[in-house]
Amino acid sequence: MNTKEFLPLGSIVVLEGSPKYFMITIRGVQIYNEVKELNEEYSYGAVQYPEGLQDGKLLYFNQKNIFEVIHKGFSDKQDEIYIAELNAALQKLEESRNVEIDPFADEK
Repeated sequence: MNTKEFLPLGSIVVLEGSPKYFMITIRGVQIYNEVKELNEEYSYGAVQYPEGLQDGKLLYFNQKNIFEVIHKGFSDKQDEIYIAELNAALQKLEESRNVEIDPFADEK
């Protein structure tokens, strides 16, 4: 898996097909979809800008859905460390999906 780049928190983006601005408030999101009965993964969670959080709802989307970055949020060494840790966690998740389970292995 390649290392993913993430926009900093506070970044303002425009998404494909939307005239609205959204401010990124969370990165590396996994949400359980009760209808599909599976986890869905998203690069970002965001709130509308300038309105902010409304009714406790975030909009989830991936990097490919970003049409334009209007403003890049603040990033420092702590943010770089967090992104490295997030990428390590994503790598472990990807590796766990690629593990073949032997149904005939001895259970001990």
